[in-house]
Amino acid sequence: MKWLLFFCLLLLGDNQHQIDIIYQIDASSKLSLNGKTSINTYECFCKDEFQPVALKGLWNKDNGVLIFNNAFLNIKAEKLSCKNRLMNRDMHKALKAETYPYIQMHLLDVTPLTKPLPGGEVKGWNNYIANVILTIAGIPKRTQLRIQAHKASPTMYRFIASKELLMSEFDVKPKTPFGLVKVEDQVTINFDLCINVREPN
Repeated sequence: MKWLLFFCLLLLGDNQHQIDIIYQIDASSKLSLNGKTSINTYECFCKDEFQPVALKGLWNKDNGVLIFNNAFLNIKAEKLSCKNRLMNRDMHKALKAETYPYIQMHLLDVTPLTKPLPGGEVKGWNNYIANVILTIAGIPKRTQLRIQAHKASPTMYRFIASKELLMSEFDVKPKTPFGLVKVEDQVTINFDLCINVREPN
């Protein structure tokens, strides 16, 4: 989850170009994937736990643009749980989890959709566009995310984003049991993250 904490610096009003921060994703955060079949809908949640991470980068205080250095979000494919053992097995197999254990998001840069206030201060909920490289089942695709950010407390921030994807673009082919149930190609990845942030010791 390295990339998300760069947004916190916008909310903190940090006017330095060099960024150095420690963050940890709170247990209240939610990561999910949802889609449809020919007879129903489904939702799979990520049950992974994340350790504190150090993050560095550059921030342009005049326009609020953030440039990232090796900023990656790695989600363990086998940590996706659809609350059904057989569906979990089929989902992990479709994602080729044994060969490619992570769904990876490489954040390249972020641009605010509203001009920052003097000193970089941001209040309330704010929107950003992020350029990312999303890798699923070993296949990378460049895309964009629209992210909402909010300062929930002096040391916690909330980030919300979602992205619709076609699994066929990543050569992911969900199993269709006996040809009776068709799994639709489009899925949505959802992020609702609460992030604790502090300065390095």
